[in-house]
Amino acid sequence: MPDSERLGRELLGMGELVVFQGDSITHGGRGETEDPNHVLGHSYPFLIAAEAGATHPDLGRRFVNRGISGHTLAAMTARWQRDVLDLRPDVLSILIGVNDVGSGSWPTPGSPRSPVRRNAVRVSSPAAG
Repeated sequence: MPDSERLGRELLGMGELVVFQGDSITHGGRGETEDPNHVLGHSYPFLIAAEAGATHPDLGRRFVNRGISGHTLAAMTARWQRDVLDLRPDVLSILIGVNDVGSGSWPTPGSPRSPVRRNAVRVSSPAAG
C-alpha cells in the first residue's frame, strides 16, 4: 500500500465527518442545493473529497463545505455554532483571512487586541461557540 493510502486510512476512520470552513477559496462556487455535482464546489474541498472517495470508498466518509465567498473571520465566527459546532465534525479544515487582509482589519504588529485576533482565539479554543 502506498504511503498516501496508508496515511489516508490512519487520519480518518469509517464514516467520519469532515467540515471545510472559510471564505471564497473554500466556497469554490458551491451550489446551495444538495446537487452532488455542486454541493462541495470546485475548490480544494471537492478535490479532497474526490480523492478520499476514489481511494477509500469503503470508509463512507462525509464531507461538508461551509465556506462563504467574501466572509471574514468575524463573519465566520458569527456562524460558528451553526456551521461547525452543531455539525460535530471529526475533522475541521479552516482557510480564512484573505478578506480580512483586504479590508484592512488584519492585525498589525503590536495590536494584540484586534478583532481578528480575538475571533481567532475564540474559534480555536476547545469550548468555542
